[in-house]
Formats: sequence, C-alpha cells, structure tokens
Amino acid sequence: MRRRECAVTPGRDTNDAVDDGASKTLQTPPGAAAAELQCQLGGTGASPSPYATLGPVPDLDNRRFCRACETTLPLEAFPPGTRRYLCRRHAWLRVKKPSKERALADPLRRLVDRLWKRGWDDAQTAFGHPRVALRQADIAGLLPEGGGGGGGDKPLAIVPADPIQLLSNENVVVVGMDVRRRLLRAYRAGGANMYLAELGKLGRFG
Repeated sequence: MRRRECAVTPGRDTNDAVDDGASKTLQTPPGAAAAELQCQLGGTGASPSPYATLGPVPDLDNRRFCRACETTLPLEAFPPGTRRYLCRRHAWLRVKKPSKERALADPLRRLVDRLWKRGWDDAQTAFGHPRVALRQADIAGLLPEGGGGGGGDKPLAIVPADPIQLLSNENVVVVGMDVRRRLLRAYRAGGANMYLAELGKLGRFG
C-alpha cells in the first residue's frame, strides 16, 4: 500500500514551539497544524480518527487467518462468499449450530426440517435427482391441521407426485411413512408407472 504524500506548509515546523512561561504552543496555526498532523498519521478529512483505516488484508499464499484457530489456514478451510475470518468448523460451532438449535426448539420447525431432509435423501438415493426444488418454508403449509408426526399422529413424509420430476411445491404429496415405503418399493420394482399406480390406489395421508 503506497504511503500518501503530505503537503507540509514551507517554513513551518510542527516540532518548533515557543515557551511563554506557562505552556507550549505550535507555531503553525491550529487548523493547519491539525490537518498536517492528521495527514502525517494517515487520517482523512472524513474520519475524526487520526489513524488510517486499513484496507482488507490480502490472502497471502492462498492462506487466511482464522480468529478462532489463531493461525493461518488454507483458503479451502473457509466458507465461500464474503470473506470472513472464521474457518468452516468454527463458523458452524459459533454461528450456524446455535442458530439451528434455537430453530429446532420449535416442534413445527423440527418436523419441517425432518421432512425436508428425508425428501432430499429420497430424491438422491431413490429417484436419482441431483437436488430438490422445495423450500422448508413451503412445507409447513402442506401439512394437515395441527401438523403431524409430533405425538400420537402417524409420522408423515413428503414424496413427489411425479417421480420423474424434481420434488417441488407443485410436485409434492404428503403421505404416511408406511405409504412412503410402499411407494419406494413400487418405484424400485416397476419404475414411474408402478409408482403412479400405487400412489393412485393409496391416496393422500396413507
């Protein structure tokens, strides 16, 4: 970072002082002295602090300092996006995990999280889909009155209405866990046609 050149008024030395017997004052007029001192210390007119605001520290040799580990780590150890100085592990422990625990303290949020994860697992392992297009925020509105799976009610699951298409808000059916198992068996045995036939026989919510 280049050091900024300061223009100091010729013939004036901020180190010169006149002793009047009681105090020492700078020869340079107060306003100009303050500006020159601020310039020498790296401050700016927009900042009241006499110290310069340093720019972002560059990542040297593809490494970055983690404030929690108190050492430098390879860039791969940090989450992508906005540059932060917490590695993935400490970002999870200090930020994401407490937030998730607070959210899952709500029974409905806990159920929604479980349904989404099970739907994502089925999409990957049973239907061969690379992702799901259903958001957790959409799942609560799909549940029957009073939720489900949170007490005496039978556990619920979400499955695609059409197993060829991605699981989404337009392609989702809420069923009981026993129905889900039968649908997955039908899909493994006879593909989409048997899956749709079984779903038509069983109906929603098992």
